[in-house]
Amino acid sequence: VRMLVESFAQGGLAASGFTSAGAALAAIRRSPPDVVVTDLGMTPIDGITLAREARLIAPAVAVIALSGAVDPEWEVMRW
Repeated sequence: VRMLVESFAQGGLAASGFTSAGAALAAIRRSPPDVVVTDLGMTPIDGITLAREARLIAPAVAVIALSGAVDPEWEVMRW
């Protein structure tokens, strides 16, 4: 998380990092971002659920979902 935030900052972008989906959703409610980058394999709330909830709060938000793992149960979707 920290590396992504630092990389965005070096590119001149404002960024915040969160280690839980709950904290990220609270921040999205306070101030909707332009982009959400999430890990699909987070627990207890996974990245797909975070993306869906983020889009309910801020329908225009773009979502980038990443993962270092592969799970055949994950569905490919376009939000």
